[in-house]
Formats: sequence, structure tokens, C-alpha cells
Amino acid sequence: MRGRVFIDASGVAILGVLVGAETLFGREARSEFGEPYAPEEADRMHHGNTLFFRTGMADHPVPFPDVPWAIEVSKDYANLSGQLVAPGHENGAGPVAGANPATPEFRFGSKADVFPATHFWEYGQWLDPYTSGEFVRDYLMRALYGTFSNVKCLEPALYANLRFEWMAHVAAQGE
Repeated sequence: MRGRVFIDASGVAILGVLVGAETLFGREARSEFGEPYAPEEADRMHHGNTLFFRTGMADHPVPFPDVPWAIEVSKDYANLSGQLVAPGHENGAGPVAGANPATPEFRFGSKADVFPATHFWEYGQWLDPYTSGEFVRDYLMRALYGTFSNVKCLEPALYANLRFEWMAHVAAQGE
């Protein structure tokens, strides 16, 4: 390909990597650009991937099968907030069952800044995004299905009509 300017919107600078361009990967040290939320020392952490999903209430009970293959992190987690409300809209509230917080909090960097997390179904921050994409997607799917099952099982009367409406099959990259 020939051109004066190329814009890489892949999320992981794959075009630059493939052509051998100089790229930055991970988080640079705070001193490099004077960013107050950057770590003291540079590292290879990057944005992970996210699977968007949506649940809803049907007008009748909706069964859901057992998911013994769900990942360990979802075995007792029952918070589906942070889901896509509708295509093109910000993530929002979702079903929460048991002792899980309604809106998880997120601490940004090493500071004491805390804010509600509305986009937290992310994984793969320390994995190679070029070689681990399918693993990360499958991990997130197993976490979401397991968490959905937990919501339905922990409060069956309240969530009998809850259905899994939609889940992306391609993980979104955030960087």
C-alpha cells in the first residue's frame, strides 16, 4: 500500500506493527509526558478487551442451563451492571443479585480517585493482544455466562424472566 497518511483504528496499532513503524505499547512512565495518572515506572499493561452484552426481562419465565465451564471468577459474582443498554448508547445498569455492589467502584492509577465503573467487563490487560485475542474473548464469554447464571440462581423469583438478549462475538479493543 502507498499513501502519505494511514490511520490505524484497530485498537492495537496492528498496521504500524506490520509495517515496522515505531509504536508505543503499554503505559509510559509518569515522567515521560508529565501525566499525573501514569505509573511511576513504565510497564507493558494496556487496555484489555471488552465484550458488550445486553440482558432484559421477558413476559414469561426463561430457563438458563447450568454452566459448569464458567470461569472461577464468576462462580459467586452476580453483577451484570456495565452492560450495553442499546446499540450506540453508553453502558448502564443491569441486574445485580446477592451481596454484589450495585455499581462497582474503580480506582484510577495510584491516586485515591474513585468513580463508578460503567465499563468494567474487560480482560487481557497483561496479555499479548496479537496472539491472545481468542483466549481473551472466550474468557470473557465464560465470565458473562457464569455471572448471568449466578444472577438467575441467587434470586430465582426476582429474575425468573431474565433473558440473555445479546452478546458480541468480537471483543472490542480499547486502545
